[in-house]
Amino acid sequence: QPQPAPAGLTCRLQIDASPGPAPLPADARRHLYLGLKEAIHNVVKHAAGTEVTVALRTDGDALTLTVPDDGRGLEARETRTGNGMRNMEERMKAAGGSVRFESAPERGCRVIFEVPLVEVT
Repeated sequence: QPQPAPAGLTCRLQIDASPGPAPLPADARRHLYLGLKEAIHNVVKHAAGTEVTVALRTDGDALTLTVPDDGRGLEARETRTGNGMRNMEERMKAAGGSVRFESAPERGCRVIFEVPLVEVT
């Protein structure tokens, strides 16, 4: 049973990933890590949630990192107003991937990062 961290947030980790056709380039790993860090920061600072999950999986030639929480969710107008969300979008674009946000008021938020696993030449 996971114990709450000092921020009062229980964090779960799920990994369903096998090696892809090529390693994730270092720059893409950095952008993905910083995007994940921003997503968790947003849960702690804004969502007032009690639990977050970090789920990593590979599906064919893509790596997907999903971060759902049980917090307050987002109003439609909030999805593009913060720098954090814009920063995540810019990071994932720089990594050759994408990020999307699924949320509803009082139903939490799910941040989904996707990065292609491609051959490094």
